[in-house]
Amino acid sequence: MLGDLVCFDALYRALANRSQCAVLAVDYRLAPEHRYPAAIDDAWAATVWASQRFECVAVGGDSAGGNLAAAVALRARESGITLVLQLLVYPVLEYGVDTPSYEAFRKRYANFAGQEGFGASSRDGIRFIWDLYVPDPFRRQHQDAAPLRATSLAGLAPALIIEAKHDILRSEGEEYARRLKEDGGAVASYCYEGQIHGFFHMLGIMTDALDAIGKAADGLRRACYG
Repeated sequence: MLGDLVCFDALYRALANRSQCAVLAVDYRLAPEHRYPAAIDDAWAATVWASQRFECVAVGGDSAGGNLAAAVALRARESGITLVLQLLVYPVLEYGVDTPSYEAFRKRYANFAGQEGFGASSRDGIRFIWDLYVPDPFRRQHQDAAPLRATSLAGLAPALIIEAKHDILRSEGEEYARRLKEDGGAVASYCYEGQIHGFFHMLGIMTDALDAIGKAADGLRRACYG
């Protein structure tokens, strides 16, 4: 729903420079003008295109982009396309606004870093986006919308998951990592203490962002070059 290619340009360049991999930025259609499944269909079309032109293909994204990357990984498994990595940075993986985890976050972060109602505003903001992106509650149960709804995560590409300690989405990434491991998948997980949602983009401000970009790029390079 939010952002464009310009917003992410510095991040793409940093990943490409550090990993020595080509980075394809997908200008997928945004809600509310283009609701689910437009974004995932665009991401999938780009992945199929890349798989026909490159020997080694990984997918990745942060937040909503992480949702698309995980959904693409599921489609790839079912279509026989091999991915070498799914890079997920504090991904949205479930419609979790009514879960105990979100409610606990709302209470725990009622006042965070001097911002009153931080927890409630985090949950309300995610609910607002889901309502515009997938207005039909039934369709939110599909694995293309909520990858954690997949009955099995076996056979998926290895995952590199980056989380922020003070992020309402952290529990979803942790659950995804746990299920991947249970289903025999390879997972590397990093959680940055003291960080919040969105820190990954703050390359010129936070050393944690530089470190996270480095870990992501290292993971991409190893997956593609060994």
